[in-house]
Amino acid sequence: MDYRVGINTGVTLKDPNTINPSIATISGTNPIVLAIQQNDVTLDSYDFTTGGWWRIHTNSNNNLVISNSKLQNFCIFGNGGNTVTVKYCEIDGLGAAGETTFSTLILLQTGVTLTFQYNYIHDSQNDMIDVTTVDIDCRWNLFDTMGYEAGAHADSLQMGGDGTANNVRLLFNTYVQRLVTTSSPSSFLDVETQIGSAPVINNPEIAYNVASYTAGGPIGSTFYRIAQDVGTINGAYVHDNYADPTNMIAVLSDSTAGTGYRKSGNVLLTTGLPF
Repeated sequence: MDYRVGINTGVTLKDPNTINPSIATISGTNPIVLAIQQNDVTLDSYDFTTGGWWRIHTNSNNNLVISNSKLQNFCIFGNGGNTVTVKYCEIDGLGAAGETTFSTLILLQTGVTLTFQYNYIHDSQNDMIDVTTVDIDCRWNLFDTMGYEAGAHADSLQMGGDGTANNVRLLFNTYVQRLVTTSSPSSFLDVETQIGSAPVINNPEIAYNVASYTAGGPIGSTFYRIAQDVGTINGAYVHDNYADPTNMIAVLSDSTAGTGYRKSGNVLLTTGLPF
């Protein structure tokens, strides 16, 4: 597996204060809130760390694209039916720089359709991407180091909450824990109906991902998790994933994976044995 992530070579980042207010309004400090005002907005090549901490609010607008941009902390928030694409971005939780105030990097929920591609997401204090039960296509991303916050239950991508998801594709992503952090990572990819009244996930696919935690420090939990708790999971398929279990309690948690569950071709990097 070989792919480039983050901001593309040769891109010059712009000051987001220059964004036309008809497209997105700017208000506040710590955070500086960029509130999207239209459908079909593309924010390309911006430095959303200029002058402080920026947070983008989707405001239920459709077809928001954020690309080739630099973001940090709790940087994207969405609540309501919309479509959000994040690609070729660098998102820094600033844990390596001593940030202690904010935990989750991205929180998108309630009817959002999400696409994440070719992003470099790193050094989070707690979770990296939290979503409710929504459609999500997450491919070719590098998730790098989490758990700087004391007592964190850090997940790279975690689903939890009401909704119905018919298109969950978590493919070709990489997770690496390259530094010792205060808290251990909990999970890499967590597809779970853990909160809400009756969430439903139909035919999720988790495939071609790689996970490794060899930095030492607190023992981690489980890289891959499929869990039918309060809701329903139908037809989950976990296949052709790889993991180094050196510093983890387990690699795959699937004891409550729902009806029609399948797994195949998953391999431990240390031994070549299946998991």
